[in-house]
Amino acid sequence: MTATTRGPALLGIRADLLSHGLGLRRAWPRSPEHLLLHAAAGHGEPPGWTAGQWFADEGRAADVARRCARAQHLPGTGVVLQPAGADHRLPGLPTLLQWPGARLVAHRPGRRAVVRLDRPGTDPHWAKVVRPGRAAGLARTASWRPAGVTVPEVLDVDEATGIVVTADLPGTTLRALASADDRVAAWRATGAMLARVHAAPAPEGAPVHALDDEVAVSVRWLRLARSLGALPPWAVARLEGVVVEHAAAAGAPAVPVTLHRDLHDGQVLVRGTRECDMGVGVLDLDLVARGDAAVDLGNVLAHLVLRALQGDTAAAGETAWAFLEGYRGAGGALPADRSLTAHVGLAAARLAAVYGFRPAAAGGPGDDPDAGGARVVAGLVALALDPRPAVLAAARA
Repeated sequence: MTATTRGPALLGIRADLLSHGLGLRRAWPRSPEHLLLHAAAGHGEPPGWTAGQWFADEGRAADVARRCARAQHLPGTGVVLQPAGADHRLPGLPTLLQWPGARLVAHRPGRRAVVRLDRPGTDPHWAKVVRPGRAAGLARTASWRPAGVTVPEVLDVDEATGIVVTADLPGTTLRALASADDRVAAWRATGAMLARVHAAPAPEGAPVHALDDEVAVSVRWLRLARSLGALPPWAVARLEGVVVEHAAAAGAPAVPVTLHRDLHDGQVLVRGTRECDMGVGVLDLDLVARGDAAVDLGNVLAHLVLRALQGDTAAAGETAWAFLEGYRGAGGALPADRSLTAHVGLAAARLAAVYGFRPAAAGGPGDDPDAGGARVVAGLVALALDPRPAVLAAARA
């Protein structure tokens, strides 16, 4: 049996959630017939959200609900709500959430979850929960220590329950820094940190992430956005065409480096305020690979434009220049302009699709500062079509 939706799947899911007093905060596509969801019960940050899934096949939705204690199936919608860590594929999660001071921070059902552990009398810890049998690979990458780069220490690994516990990484995210001077200094330090990551030997087993792989990631997101109604078909057709153009312009990297592959202002934590004693740490090494330095650099520059579109005017211009200056100053070799420009365009095309699955916040700017919406997505589409101004602004600021 197929779940009933009105028009494109994403539009129907939003309507179905709304009829149950919920708003769609964001979604992650797994296939044209399957989405992971965060539904908001009201305004504000967690705990005002619940994880869930949507299936085009109503039978699959009902089956997941039967398997998960506390899960709620919304009949006729294909939606299953999975509150408080309900997840039969992550058996370690419900037990972990019973620990004193445990708080669920993120949950993608069937995939992974993040839990903050504030046990009385101990320093804060973090736990990532994945499917049983996958923790060792996650821990192996998380244990990588590039010279001169601070990353969270791995404290415990339980392969049977899929739990990896790490120490807290103190500091403030780049995005949360209020002072313009601090931001410029922090972005310069972040550029230097990325140069050290790029120069470090890759961890054992790190895959190669070639240009074809980067293109495939963007195209997959775009096609899922079209099939699920996150982007209009005309926009996807235009973006798919420009992805091919950017790939042709990018060329092969002169020397492959060790990539973070998901670097943005939410992954970097800064300690201290003065540039001379500022410390920088980085989170989430899950996607570390070997490839073109322009992948990381382009992703960061595209995110800086994204933040400006989201209303953070301090995220553009001088901060982008400071980031590139810090990268060069620490020995990083900037890619050719055409390669960097192409990778900004590839990242922007992917982000346009990603943020098509993040509706605009309904409760005002503070409701979800990382929301999408028509204006944000339109700006990302424009950046993908012509990334040259953003790269020139970063180089000339």
